[in-house]
Amino acid sequence: MKRRYLPSPSEEVLEDFPAILKSMDKGGDTDLVAAATGLRKMLANARNPPIQQAVDYGLVPALLVWMQRTDLPKLQYQACWAVINIASGSHDHVTALVSKGIIPVAYTMLTSDREKVREHAVWLIGNLAGDSAQVRDALLQSDCLPRLLACIHQSPAETLKDIYPWAVSNLCRGKPKAEFQFVQCAVPYLCAVVKTNESLGTLQEVLWALSHICVDRNERIQVLLEEGILPTIADCLNSSEEKVQFPALRIVGNIAAGREDQTAAVLHLVPCLRSLLYSPSRAIQKEAAWTFSNIASGPPVHLNSLLSSDIFSALIDLLPKSSEAVQKEILWSLSNASLARSDEIASHLSHIGVFASLTHILEQGSPSLIYAALDVLKALLEIGQRQKSGKGGNEFCGRFEECGGLDVLESLQYQGNQQIYEKALKLLNGYFEEETEFDSVLQGLVGGVGM
Repeated sequence: MKRRYLPSPSEEVLEDFPAILKSMDKGGDTDLVAAATGLRKMLANARNPPIQQAVDYGLVPALLVWMQRTDLPKLQYQACWAVINIASGSHDHVTALVSKGIIPVAYTMLTSDREKVREHAVWLIGNLAGDSAQVRDALLQSDCLPRLLACIHQSPAETLKDIYPWAVSNLCRGKPKAEFQFVQCAVPYLCAVVKTNESLGTLQEVLWALSHICVDRNERIQVLLEEGILPTIADCLNSSEEKVQFPALRIVGNIAAGREDQTAAVLHLVPCLRSLLYSPSRAIQKEAAWTFSNIASGPPVHLNSLLSSDIFSALIDLLPKSSEAVQKEILWSLSNASLARSDEIASHLSHIGVFASLTHILEQGSPSLIYAALDVLKALLEIGQRQKSGKGGNEFCGRFEECGGLDVLESLQYQGNQQIYEKALKLLNGYFEEETEFDSVLQGLVGGVGM
């Protein structure tokens, strides 16, 4: 989230703090430029830059004054470079800058008529915004983002092309999320970067920023969709780079969590998302399953897109062998699909082995997984109960018993978790009462014969 501004390899760090302080005491313009240059070189050290020493020596107020010397561009340039690297340090270092008034100074530099000064201001704001949500919000409230975007339009296309999107991304990322009124103006620019930039690092940063912008609110999602970004997001999903796939998938998941018409906009990506379920990355598997759970909670046309792409067979195949985080999202997907009360969906799940996978979870899963699996089982058994005719009985009860599920369900009464016990008991009494009563009678007869 932060970047140190390093010197060219040919530069040597020859200065020390006593020499810098001596130059400052002389007070002449040449002396001040020499002091700022020496300090900048020290703070640009790739290893262990003396940021804390600079703060302890009380140099921050002087640097902020020098940054405002529009009459002495060399001093302004060197001072800002030094402050950029102080802002690349710890939260305490950033706090020291903010407490001395760095934010209004940085904003003023964004309005400079000198391109290099504006570029330094952008880099500085990127480091400040990358420190914490509190500093990010202070920058946003000071109207830095619109001014920064204006700087981008003023600058040549090749100028610091990775620094500008990084700085904008830092202003839009973080938790808690930034208020939409402050970051909405960045959406067109960030989408344009995704469509045109080939740098993997920049793509990663910008995609994450967009994923943060479009989370939780339908109006945020709509602004993103109106930029026509989905074809490019599809390309990112097909990338061989996980660091690009992951934030692109998060964007799709956020859109799938929106209104029905917004979810419909990503249904054409379902076949592509299926392959991500088999990613070697558990994090990507989890995101893909979460996206399918959002789609599965929608109307029949959304469920049909999952059916036609054979998503449920992949989910059921992965359920017994995935990590717990992935299993939880898969169970949510199956639960949402089952709650649609669709005979077609329920029959499909039954025929592709859902009861065997649920039995595995009931037998070996954690309490939270068992609880979720019992919800899926209940929804399916309810559909089976509605479907049964005459003496045929509940077909799904039979399928569940064939997998050894009834024995596992009965054992849950002794698992020690009160909620699981109550839920399991309701299922036993509601759907398997006749079978369990018959078993009890049979065991009693066998016991009597043995006596």
